[in-house]
Amino acid sequence: MAESGGEGQDEIITFLDTRTPLSDAVSSLHVFVYNDDSLGRLDSYQRFDTRDSGRRQCTSRSGRKLFAAIANLDISAAEWTEISSFESLQKLVSEFRDEDPQQPVMTSVTRATAGGTLPVPVNLERILSNVRIKSICCDFKGREYEGAVITNARAYLININGRCELFRQEDFHPAEMVNYHGEETFPHPEMIGAYIGDIGNTALSPGISLYCYPSDGTEDTAALPSTRLVIEGEINGVKYYWPVNISPQRNLRYDYEFLITRTGTDSPDIPAETGSIRAACNVLPWNEKDEQVVTFRIMRGKMREMTKSSDPDENLISDLNLFIFNTDDQMEEWRYLKGSALSRNGDGIGLALTLLKNASYSVYAVANTGYPLRGISRKDDLLSYRYYLAYPDELRTGIPMSGYLEDFKPEDSAEMEIGLSRMMAKVSLKMDRTELDPGVRVLVRSVQAGGCPNSARLFGNSKAETARGVFPAGYVKSWGQLDALNNDSSLGVSSEASLYMLENMQGDLLSGISSQEEKVFPEGELHSKVCSYLELKMEYYSSKKNTKPGQYLIYRFFLGEGPGNFDVRRNCHYHFTVKLSGDGLSGTGWRVDKTALE
Repeated sequence: MAESGGEGQDEIITFLDTRTPLSDAVSSLHVFVYNDDSLGRLDSYQRFDTRDSGRRQCTSRSGRKLFAAIANLDISAAEWTEISSFESLQKLVSEFRDEDPQQPVMTSVTRATAGGTLPVPVNLERILSNVRIKSICCDFKGREYEGAVITNARAYLININGRCELFRQEDFHPAEMVNYHGEETFPHPEMIGAYIGDIGNTALSPGISLYCYPSDGTEDTAALPSTRLVIEGEINGVKYYWPVNISPQRNLRYDYEFLITRTGTDSPDIPAETGSIRAACNVLPWNEKDEQVVTFRIMRGKMREMTKSSDPDENLISDLNLFIFNTDDQMEEWRYLKGSALSRNGDGIGLALTLLKNASYSVYAVANTGYPLRGISRKDDLLSYRYYLAYPDELRTGIPMSGYLEDFKPEDSAEMEIGLSRMMAKVSLKMDRTELDPGVRVLVRSVQAGGCPNSARLFGNSKAETARGVFPAGYVKSWGQLDALNNDSSLGVSSEASLYMLENMQGDLLSGISSQEEKVFPEGELHSKVCSYLELKMEYYSSKKNTKPGQYLIYRFFLGEGPGNFDVRRNCHYHFTVKLSGDGLSGTGWRVDKTALE
């Protein structure tokens, strides 16, 4: 459509170079061209969709023009035909409830001369304001509740400006407030609230990013209340609120760091008392031209010589801790994902983060801990962290895994993969009965891991250091779980049964031992308590001897990667064959316990 503008009478093609903030997508773009004079009459209008590239062509008459662009706002043909002047366009409003943080409403007004040789630059800006919580912690020193933790904490925005004129740049006086008492629902609830978890005396970087419309409600009256960022949580079971008044302006970012020093108020509508919460705010232009959205794919690892196992689920990822460290090894960002937050991306977990271009990062991921890893502020904190299992078979939510990328630099359209390695080893066992004497029958009733570590470092080699570092009784399978060991898959040789244990890198401890010699330590030596071994309990029957009812012939042997070695390495699959010969009773002492025979 084109209307007479009283200037040049020839139609020309004007090229527009539309530029958007890096992380925002454009689903629709409306371009209005007005005469840049006292009347500001409409010259032409055109709509573009996502199939168009960043440089677009627009038909207009030559002369001085106002190029007004609106992105991600549905405008019907009936509406835009009523916008015959720039003054009428400025009366258009956007509703906060209709906003999508991934496709926010954006606008731009550019003065240019149509008919020139260069494209008209159109720089789109959001109406939204961005409120981020960079760090938060509490310090109740000297109070009667010193040492307490704020539990079930969350953050949300209330008293949000509900409508905003599209092209207004200042003097934002709300005519309508939304989420007045913090109880409204929105199509995108993540815009106004997020769960934090527990807040302790160690600074937490929750990575929370909330959104609101600009508002000048600084007087905080009943008619015009201030927009508030509310921290809500419980101290010793009592709920408190720490509301902080803000005056958000469009297209700005507000980075907050909070220190909570005492109990809060009884209502989110009551501003926090002076001194109960300290807030440091850094206000920045919401301009991400120096940042890059990077999509990480957290990939499940594969055990070396992997075979299918019924339990546990070796590929399950039920929760994820992700840490981003800068070149000074300080933590820049931390995310804990669980449940629906674990969005699938092919064979892995997909996650988009905004990082600075040309900066270098270390990215560390830990899966299946079952809880958020708190108290991490530097890379060394994470590298020295030990993960503990309550039980040796506590694997219903998945095998603990970890992985990392060092010296990672974001690039345009970057998608990087972090491979996860299981922190456990898989030990598979089968029985070879081909050389047993006729009439000798051996049935395996229990296989248990001895010297089974109860903890491991998240990254790097790990081992049990003391006798308290192993479970009194390790991972075990018994009776029906061991049918594979008591049934032949080939003549005289059984199928495999598998056990799992945390890494235990004890190293080379017996020098000069040959593959034919037994790996046995003197009784009482520390290594006999911290090195990993398998213990088999078996029913034994022959023409001369058999096990007593309810008792078992016991075989034991140490695990390792060679003669004299006692390493059980993470993410590795070890295969062992127990071969019995003759009467099956060769061996004495700790290695073969025959006291149950009669």
